[in-house]
Amino acid sequence: MRREAGVPPPPPEKFQKGRRGKETELIGTDMVEKMPITRVLYVNRVTVMRKKGKVSRNQAIVAVGNGKGVCGIGKAKDPIASIAVEKATKRAHRYKNLHYFELYDNRTVWHDWDHTWKRTTIRMLASKEGTGLRVNNTIFAICECIGIKDLQVKVHNSRNRHNMVTAFWQTLTRLHSPEQVARKRGKVVIDYASLAQAWGEATPPSLLTSSASARES
Repeated sequence: MRREAGVPPPPPEKFQKGRRGKETELIGTDMVEKMPITRVLYVNRVTVMRKKGKVSRNQAIVAVGNGKGVCGIGKAKDPIASIAVEKATKRAHRYKNLHYFELYDNRTVWHDWDHTWKRTTIRMLASKEGTGLRVNNTIFAICECIGIKDLQVKVHNSRNRHNMVTAFWQTLTRLHSPEQVARKRGKVVIDYASLAQAWGEATPPSLLTSSASARES
């Protein structure tokens, strides 16, 4: 293909060097570093009646993550299924769609929780080590992206994929760690299991210093 005089050549692909000298791909409109884990949750064909007749397109839901608490979900439509998946992957890498989930012991959620979205009800149970992922395939893929290793989830009533993904995502965002609850209430978290072994740590330390100064005054 000939290029006219005075027209600059197309810009090179946007890559940047990683820590070990490897090239890291930047993806999406926000140019976020591509996540190492990508899972296609659902691809289906939808048809809409327009002025000129029926218009069919493929709809895709994609989850991305690094397996260390960061995860994002994107949805997109396109007449070609592969392009719909590519669009959904780029949308999942947007800053507004990425979320960090703090896990207990880097393997499970902090506590049990029930949540309902439309006709779908999610019951999430925190599990002990070695339990594994006792969930359906859609939630299993999201847990892989986040890095959850032990979890039990039961889905009641409607099992629509869109509602199931939204209900599970909202359930994860409503979980709170003990430190977050203590920060809101102005309390201190003490690990009694560690104190039983003659070592432990109370968090957050800022509350300890403030309470100690208050007692002295």
